[in-house]
Amino acid sequence: MPELPRDRPPADGPWRVLFVGRLVEQKGVDILLEAARCLQEARHDFVMQIVGDGPLRHALQERVESMALTNCVTFLGPKAPETVGDAFLHADIFVLPSRYEGMPGVLLQALAYGVPVIATRVSGSEDVVSDDVGWLVRGDDAAALTAAFEQAFRIGREGLRAMGALGRELAERTYDMKLIAQSYEALFEELIGEQPKVAR
Repeated sequence: MPELPRDRPPADGPWRVLFVGRLVEQKGVDILLEAARCLQEARHDFVMQIVGDGPLRHALQERVESMALTNCVTFLGPKAPETVGDAFLHADIFVLPSRYEGMPGVLLQALAYGVPVIATRVSGSEDVVSDDVGWLVRGDDAAALTAAFEQAFRIGREGLRAMGALGRELAERTYDMKLIAQSYEALFEELIGEQPKVAR
């Protein structure tokens, strides 16, 4: 589990939204930008940081410019694993609007940093996200994504931090790498023990 600072960022200013991932169609960043436009039109005060790289980066940046979102959406490019933690520490909400997933480790990383999450209801993500730690929405649905953001904003930073604390507890209790390794080891031992003995 990552070490968290005693002093969190100030509880004021624009909402800080974070996305971390490959800039490919699977991740649904185009839908995220549609939601950002809706939030801007509703006059919500937010900044959205997009961490990552990929074949769609240039097209997505052009879309941000054409949608007049340059004042609230920033592409930070790729970050090394040892430096991306700072982005999580300063985020109010983490978002993963994927069209499909396997086991989204980045959601577990967000929870470990105490950040509430908004994700799409797809396999993998829905195994991680519960109502206590975030929101699940329909995929390819900018309106549903926008509504989840607005619900998060209404809760306020203290409410979000309370959700984040529950998420961190969940990550520590259920998804800590040592615990995962121990569970796999126990499973392997159980499977080996169940192998039928070969008669000699």
